[in-house]
Amino acid sequence: MAWRERMTIDSAILTPLDSASGYAYSVWGDGDFVYVADGGYTIKSYSVDASGNLTLEDSVPTGDFYPWSVWGDGRFVYLLSWDEVEEDGILQSYTVDVAGDLTLVDTYRMVGFGWIAGLHGDDNFLYVAADADGLLSFSVDGAGDISHIDTDTTPTCANCVWSDGTFVYVGDDNGLMTYSVDGAGNLTYLHIGSIDNGISSICGDGTYVYTAEWAAGFYVYSVDQYGNVNYVNNHDPGGAGTCYGVWTGGDGLLYVGHAQHVYVYSVSAGGVLTQLDSSATTNAYLVWGDGTFIYVADASDGLLSFSVRVAFSFTLDIIASLYVGSGIGLVNSLNAQLASNIDLKLSILQSLAANFGIKMTIEELAKFNNTLDLLNHIFDASSGVTVGGTATVIESYVDPGGYVTPSGIYDSEGDVIVAPGATVPVNTTIPAGATVTGGFYFAKRHGL
Repeated sequence: MAWRERMTIDSAILTPLDSASGYAYSVWGDGDFVYVADGGYTIKSYSVDASGNLTLEDSVPTGDFYPWSVWGDGRFVYLLSWDEVEEDGILQSYTVDVAGDLTLVDTYRMVGFGWIAGLHGDDNFLYVAADADGLLSFSVDGAGDISHIDTDTTPTCANCVWSDGTFVYVGDDNGLMTYSVDGAGNLTYLHIGSIDNGISSICGDGTYVYTAEWAAGFYVYSVDQYGNVNYVNNHDPGGAGTCYGVWTGGDGLLYVGHAQHVYVYSVSAGGVLTQLDSSATTNAYLVWGDGTFIYVADASDGLLSFSVRVAFSFTLDIIASLYVGSGIGLVNSLNAQLASNIDLKLSILQSLAANFGIKMTIEELAKFNNTLDLLNHIFDASSGVTVGGTATVIESYVDPGGYVTPSGIYDSEGDVIVAPGATVPVNTTIPAGATVTGGFYFAKRHGL
């Protein structure tokens, strides 16, 4: 027994919830607090309640250091700034306590750097995009002390950086660049894409890499196993202002900070982009989300929080191992349409159970974490569920080791296929397109 879950996003509604005044350029959170690099020469931490309301917990002055980018690795929060007096790049580490209070741990000075532009990292290292000074890698020890490892000066104007744990991506004025990083943190330049609109932000979802490209909107790229970048698609929302930020949570939605608006798009197979909604902002820069709310760093209005309500079509393809003698038919048995994401889990579980003629109370359904848990229960031998109704076979193949005994029909692994009493033809392969009916008992789920 196996199954596929497919979700087609039909619409999404962005709703402004709260704002916290300031001059926010960058935003990131760790699940407890949301942090902002604020152009008012501070790094700030906020708590967020269940309604998306923002509460300032701490605001630490940075002196002459102009904050530009904030990120964290679960151990420390890092702030990238520019020393306006000495004209050096500044990378700092902070601890944060349970109340959201920030404490400076270490400061690393990049002497003589004309500008610093972007900060990101992975489980091993920090990376800084340093404009004409290229890409830098850093390590951070358990005490929060920062050490420089390597510098690559291939970029002519490194505006931003992002890592997916496999490659490091640099947004350069000449295009999207990729790097590999060895176990010591040394950087190796790999490839540059052909689009050269000037990149201000990068993110990815495991399938595509997305870039915000100043006055050209945003772009979608694929990246192969060697780090080669290939153009897939692009879109420009239009209107006044610059496209500064892109962010995705890997759920098929892409958020774009485009100066006077924040946009939400769906990304479907092939990198197809569909604009779903937008909300007005004054000067949106970077965007980030925590799975509950979306946060926008607005250089004029500070930190903004939004809710996102998504309506979509949910399709669950049950690819069931329907054994008839030694034949196996793969069946598509469910296509449930959902109108919204309110009480999503219970709605899906109710639809799924009803599809198999199974009645469960809300309390019974609530114990299952997701559709797969419920399916495991339905198709597990211990559940004693008999599946009835009609299903259409969409594929078929033969298990040549299957056999029949008075105790039931078995597959080649010796697992019970159909309980005694079922009437089935023996040594038969069900052709694709055929319709089968009856109360077949699925004793065990099987992967394809």
